[in-house]
Amino acid sequence: MPNAPADPKTAAEIMVSANQPITISMMNSVPNGGGCDVSGSFTPEEGRNYEVRAQMEKGGNYCSMKLAELAPIPRPLPLKRAKVCKKSP
Repeated sequence: MPNAPADPKTAAEIMVSANQPITISMMNSVPNGGGCDVSGSFTPEEGRNYEVRAQMEKGGNYCSMKLAELAPIPRPLPLKRAKVCKKSP
């Protein structure tokens, strides 16, 4: 992951299957006890690398998540609203 933060608590690199939808869920928290979580879904394409970033917006009222393809010039991509997952048996 190019230019990834060195702290493993703030970044992770995972390999996922191409052409299969994936849902990513992230949680942010701050020392005063505040926090928020955000989820999004997309379908990665074969041979491409992506970066997903979540951040707490100013004031801590809500979180946002952004998806981009890692390329010489990063290209923002749309994320779909994540559906509620069914519980495993």
